[in-house]
Amino acid sequence: MTWRGLVIIDLPLEEEIMAAELAAKVDLDFDDGLHYYYAKRMGLKIVSFDGDFDRTDIGRLEPKDVKTT
Repeated sequence: MTWRGLVIIDLPLEEEIMAAELAAKVDLDFDDGLHYYYAKRMGLKIVSFDGDFDRTDIGRLEPKDVKTT
C-alpha cells in the first residue's frame, strides 16, 4: 500500500518478534525497534527527529539533511 510516496509495510509476526528482540538489544521501544529492524534489513537510512536512533549502528538523518528532487 502506498500514499503520496509513503509505503505501509506489514511484517509477519515472526519478524515482529525478531524486531522486538533487536530493539531490546539496542535499547529502543517496540515502535522504534520496528523501524530500526526494517531499515537494517533493507539497508535504508532512518529519517527522524528521534534521537533514540543515534544509539544504533545505523544512526539517523534529520529531515533537513535529506535532499529531495
